[in-house]
Amino acid sequence: AGSPGRSTILQESKALLRCRTGSDQAVAEALCAIMLLEDSSPRQALADFLLARKMAIQQLLNQPHHGAGIKAQVCSLMELLTTTLYQAHALFYTVPEGMAPDPALPCGLLFSTLESSTGQNPAGRGGVLEEDLKLSSWFKYLPESVVEFQPALRTLAHPISQEYLRETLQQWINMCSDDIRTGVRTLLVFVKSMKGLAGIRDAVWELLSSEPSSHSWEPVCRRLLGRPVSFWEELLQQLFLDRLQTLTKEGFDSISSSSEQLLAVALQELEVQGSSGAPSKQMQLEHDVALFLWSESPGDLPGDAAWLSVGQRGPFPRGGLAMKAQALTPCVQSFCSCLDSKLKARLEDVLCYLPQEGSAPRQPPRSALPELCPHLQRCVLGRAEVPKEPRSAKKLGKGKGQEVSPELAKWQGVKAELLQQSLLAYQLWSSAVSKGLVECFTHTLLLDTAGSVLAMATNWDEIEIQEETESGSSVTSKIRLPVQPSWHVQCLLFSLCQELNRVGGHTLPKVTLQELLRSCMAEVLAAYEKLLEQKQQKRPDSFPLTQSRALQLLYDLRYLSTILTAKSEDTKPSRIKQDSGIEKIIDFLEGHIDPFDLDVFTPHLNSNLNRLVQRTSVLFGLLTGTEHQYTSRGATPSSQELHNILPLASSQIRFGLLPLSMSSSRKSKATARSTERAQEQAAAAVLPREEEAARPGSLFRQLLSDDEEAAPSLFKLGWLSGMSK
Repeated sequence: AGSPGRSTILQESKALLRCRTGSDQAVAEALCAIMLLEDSSPRQALADFLLARKMAIQQLLNQPHHGAGIKAQVCSLMELLTTTLYQAHALFYTVPEGMAPDPALPCGLLFSTLESSTGQNPAGRGGVLEEDLKLSSWFKYLPESVVEFQPALRTLAHPISQEYLRETLQQWINMCSDDIRTGVRTLLVFVKSMKGLAGIRDAVWELLSSEPSSHSWEPVCRRLLGRPVSFWEELLQQLFLDRLQTLTKEGFDSISSSSEQLLAVALQELEVQGSSGAPSKQMQLEHDVALFLWSESPGDLPGDAAWLSVGQRGPFPRGGLAMKAQALTPCVQSFCSCLDSKLKARLEDVLCYLPQEGSAPRQPPRSALPELCPHLQRCVLGRAEVPKEPRSAKKLGKGKGQEVSPELAKWQGVKAELLQQSLLAYQLWSSAVSKGLVECFTHTLLLDTAGSVLAMATNWDEIEIQEETESGSSVTSKIRLPVQPSWHVQCLLFSLCQELNRVGGHTLPKVTLQELLRSCMAEVLAAYEKLLEQKQQKRPDSFPLTQSRALQLLYDLRYLSTILTAKSEDTKPSRIKQDSGIEKIIDFLEGHIDPFDLDVFTPHLNSNLNRLVQRTSVLFGLLTGTEHQYTSRGATPSSQELHNILPLASSQIRFGLLPLSMSSSRKSKATARSTERAQEQAAAAVLPREEEAARPGSLFRQLLSDDEEAAPSLFKLGWLSGMSK
């Protein structure tokens, strides 16, 4: 009858050893039962205890994992590891002789339990039955051998040495570490987000750093292993970092592949819609940016534009007008918005894993004094301690550049690479545009028939000149000179501006625009050289190069040279040297003009050319830039000259006049305003000061008078002056 009871006691005792929630006393009693029934030593009891805990670890790792159960499994593993070391100290560790025991760190519980169970301790004599059993009614029927039964060990239970305990525990930790790393790595594969990974990490960290156990963890580890132990750093930290890198790589690979697919679909739609006969309105906006820029949409202004100033708005939520100012079409906006939303979600997921910044410590109430009295700090610290504003980068030496962090340097490198790819794409576009437009120009220029010459001709200006005869009398004669370029020249420049507007010319890089102008000018010169070779052959069926046509060709070439010459930022227009090819063609054309007539025509031809450049400086502003838009500002135009073509537009609904020079009108206005100012000052002297301040518009009259007395500024330019007056 004792054999089934013995096996049951052993089975229940070993099952209790595998339980991580068992108390120290319960585990000690289970080990005592095993030692007494199997007649084993304390070292064998230690081996049984560690083997049972290793089996418990394997059981936890082999459990099915579903979602949130992974966090519980990892936390249970860490709890089992820490509990094992705590109970190993409480059960098997004995204080060396000569050292006082620490009440906060109980130890030797297994040996004290053995002594009380075997009767070696006087308090344990009297049998193994509990005292409360003696109060039962059936107790008196038990035989005396049962009541007085006292188990005994056949061998003495010697305490385990610290060296043996340290080596055994270290071997057990090493064996369990390999299993735990493999098992936890397998578990973390099922964690698909960094937020979930951060939740597991925080739960483990909270478990390991909990107050009841953290204060005694280090002394227990030093007693058992001779060193501090951190299961997070030794077992889990690298596993979590590896999973973090894997999730990051998978996330960005997914974003990259989806972005490539989105771009491919967008390009395919553009190609299909472009080849079809009737593209949709959305595709029209993509093919022609000018249509998109000058079309109204409900999202042009942000929703809070009426009550929120520009300075109070954040940098990210911007209205459609800001997108149009950068020539960002709806397709580009949609792609960037989709990419940004994915990156934002990925960034928020990463931020869940990163540690939160600690809140700033609250300043004591006395800190209000230096805040409300800022000069008090300056008075106490002196002038030397006052922080100085950093000097601007322009004033620093060329060799003293600001240091750039590695992260910022990497980001700048990425931006530089993207910009380089953008410039390469613009280069392909500019070469295709210049080649296509100049081919049509060359074909029209080389047409050698009277009809083609008349078809491209424009109106000439008739100018009266005074000439002095040999007798000293003056003779009035009339000459006719070109005032407009030929139609094919105007079509070339206008088509070039149209192509620039189709891609958002106001946002083109300066390098791309200069390269486009340079290539166009080179191909235009090649076309004129072909014309020169054609005329030098003097074929009998060719149309002769008359003086009138030579004048028009010369006027066209000089105008094209002025418009299409690429100007760099540090080069003044007056210092641009003409190319040798242009001089060669000009000499050839001037050779077909009478030298006497050429001397008479040249000043008037130059005047017409300058006037034409000024008139078309805004019309072809994308080509000329800002260099020629305000030329001849100081010159007074003739009263017979027509006003600039652009301000005569009838549909001025939203915008005022374009910023053209109005220097001639300001001289006459200045005299009238000085008279008005004198009259107003005389009238103001009669009125009391209070009434003058209360009059409507007094502030603006003061600003007006200050503006008239101030030096010339940007607000003197016509349409801007209307903003302040």
